[in-house]
Amino acid sequence: MSEAADAAQEARKARRSTGQIQPRGGSVRDVQKAFDRRAIIDNISSVKAQDLEVEKKGDGGFDVHALYTVRVPLFGNVNACIDFDVTNGK
Repeated sequence: MSEAADAAQEARKARRSTGQIQPRGGSVRDVQKAFDRRAIIDNISSVKAQDLEVEKKGDGGFDVHALYTVRVPLFGNVNACIDFDVTNGK
């Protein structure tokens, strides 16, 4: 179950990183680049910038959302599939 704990820890890092994104511009691509920089620092490999759904808000900010699944082998041919829903640090 260590792999499941690792996946959960990485999801927490991804959630924190989406809340700490500081884009250097005002486009969706700038948000994705900022996430890529945070992902390198936080060692996040299960979520890529291309996986992010980025929506510009009226106040100039961004809503960032990622929905992904991690498959963790348990034994033999049995796996646990864990779904993660990461949104702007929530």
